[in-house]
Formats: sequence, C-alpha cells, structure tokens
Amino acid sequence: MRKVIVTICLICCFVLTKAEAVLFNDGLVHTIDYSIVDERVFVCNNFWDEPTTVNVVAGGNISRCFEVHDDSFLNVLDGRLATVEFYSNSQGDISGGVIGLGGLRTRRNSQADISGGAIEGVIRLVDFSVITFYGSDFMIDGRPVNGTITGWGGVMYGTLTGTFVDGSAFNSRLEIHDYASLTLIPEPATLLLLGLGAVMLRKRK
Repeated sequence: MRKVIVTICLICCFVLTKAEAVLFNDGLVHTIDYSIVDERVFVCNNFWDEPTTVNVVAGGNISRCFEVHDDSFLNVLDGRLATVEFYSNSQGDISGGVIGLGGLRTRRNSQADISGGAIEGVIRLVDFSVITFYGSDFMIDGRPVNGTITGWGGVMYGTLTGTFVDGSAFNSRLEIHDYASLTLIPEPATLLLLGLGAVMLRKRK
C-alpha cells in the first residue's frame, strides 16, 4: 500500500482532481483493519494487469468512497465503508460489515455477491453489471421474487427484503438501470427443500 497524490492514474484508467487517495495497485492481497479518514480508496490492477485484492475486516473504517477497477477484487467481511463502487470487470464479495448511506454501485460489467452485512444506502446497478444475493424469503415491494431481474433498457426501482444465509434480515433500496441484472439465489437449505418437493411430486405421479 502507498499513499499518493494523483491527478491522472493511467494504470487504473480513472481521473482524480487534486484529491489525496490511498491506492492499492500492486497485484497483491491487502487487509484493511484500520481507519482511512477523509481519503478516497482505489483498487486496481498492477502494471502487468494482475488484479489486486483488498479484504476489509473488523476495525476497517473507510469514511469516503471506495472504488474497485479493472479485474481487481474487494472482499468485505466486516468493518464499515461509506460508499462502494465497482467499475470495469471488477468483482466483490460482501458477507459482513456495513456499507453506509453512500450505498453500493456496480457498472461496466462488474459483479458483486452479497450474502451478509448491511447496506444503508441505495444499491444501483448500471450498464451490464450483475449483483447476486444469497438468502431466502426474497421480496421486492412486498411481492415474492426469485431468479434474475433486469432493467431491460430502462430503470426499475424497488425495495428488496429477505433473509441472508446467516439468518439476518436485510432491507435494501434498488435501482436497476439499463441491462444490469439482479440475481436472487435461495440458500442451500431452501434449494434442498425445493428439490425434495419435486421428488415427492414425481413419486405421487
């Protein structure tokens, strides 16, 4: 990890305007278990296009925007992040912690898996990005849903509720733009029950 003041970062293909930032771009694995205050955080591939991975664990506290670019990866197990944005082909796994009122955004073919934690702000899916929720009892605006939902070239708004795999409830506001996709996958126990039900129906026939 190194702290830099940058105007243009060619490696990550984004621009900063005289803003101080913490940059992870060495193709290695980093763990954040400390506070980063009043600085944006950027994660991207190294010079040889090797992805960088950042794990946020207990004690991690990022007060400004956290951006992930290229093929790099963010793994949120605990801690708190004000805002998270995924770009390009980046990926994320959110299984704990809290993402604040700045919310979560995915765009440009990025992907994020969510199986725990809390997201206080809006979840925005843009372009052809994909977010997958793992849990049960999925409902959008009070109506049961499963499978994949897309914006179909427009914008879909709603409130997603349900239960994560660890049994904790969630309530998230959604904006699905363009051809982005939200995929809802029942937890293994639910899938097992569905499978047993299908077997019983076949036996009755």
